Amino acid sequence: MAFFTGFFDESGKRQSHKVVSFAGFLEQNWNPFNAEWEYLLRKHKKPRGLHLSKEDLKASGSVIKIYAQFVQTIKKTVGHGFATAVDVDAFSRSHKIIRHENRDDPHYMAFCTVVRDVVKHVMNGPDAGVSLVCDDDPTKACACYKMFDVMRQNQQQPENRRTLKSITFGDSKYYYGLQAADLFAWVARAESLHKFFGQDYSLRQLFWEFNFDAPEFRTTFTTAFWDEARMKELADGCLTTINNKHAKVKR
Repeated sequence: MAFFTGFFDESGKRQSHKVVSFAGFLEQNWNPFNAEWEYLLRKHKKPRGLHLSKEDLKASGSVIKIYAQFVQTIKKTVGHGFATAVDVDAFSRSHKIIRHENRDDPHYMAFCTVVRDVVKHVMNGPDAGVSLVCDDDPTKACACYKMFDVMRQNQQQPENRRTLKSITFGDSKYYYGLQAADLFAWVARAESLHKFFGQDYSLRQLFWEFNFDAPEFRTTFTTAFWDEARMKELADGCLTTINNKHAKVKR
């Protein structure tokens, strides 16, 4: 069985941001990535690792160029990236079936979307197992574990249990993959702020960098942007399924 490790992080909080995102990367052998990432950290004098803050949404051109080098390292050494962004206000207005399934928090909608995308991606190849490593957030970790377990126990999606083997939480200072996930989550949120609200940030330039293709790059991507229209489609689909089940029972 092939075995993959995925590193994932969030960006944004529902209490204070218009958009929340969850993103990260999946790879079997992280050693080449770790070596190149560590080299860049030394080169740019970042002994505590790469970590973005709210000021980085409007990062200067020189900072963007530095971040672009980290993006290029990801794309040369990592197999697949996943990102999901959710419009916070649209989520709060969505049908209760959507909010209930996601603990009334758009973060968990982003989390579950990414985890399902990971499962679908791995299913395209031979039998494989996946271990997830998420950035440690005491306010989210326990609930994420519970949702992870619910997904594994879902009998309508047996592929979840076959694929998802473990979930752990770590300090990004010691896991370079979490630093890469942090960067991608911020970029995905900046891009979604533009898609949803027309807001522009210099950090969006890295979204193009992630999508730029060249022979030496190997990363492919799966992305999802949950706006009001897409959430309504999801809710309508769920309600249709429920109504069909009820109709069959009555017969």
